[in-house]
Amino acid sequence: HGGEAIANHDDVSTWEGGRRLIEAAVERFGRVDVLVNNAGTTKFVPLKNLDGLEAEDFHAIYAVNVVGAWQMTRALVPMLQAHPGSGVVNISSVASM
Repeated sequence: HGGEAIANHDDVSTWEGGRRLIEAAVERFGRVDVLVNNAGTTKFVPLKNLDGLEAEDFHAIYAVNVVGAWQMTRALVPMLQAHPGSGVVNISSVASM
């Protein structure tokens, strides 16, 4: 349909990683109109097994799934607000259940 996309790999759990993703998009397209927060991670353990997750596991999961989405949105708000029709799409998964 004539659309273009780029693929980059970085770590949205860090401010620097998220900024690199945004910079790559702006470099290629000049601006960002839509942010899709789709990055996610988990560690599969039985629901009742609280010992299956260490604090470090929980922090790593939270850093990507929550902090990453917040940081990406926060970084792009000025650009998105400058262009009517821009927006943010947040995607979750069944792993959150």
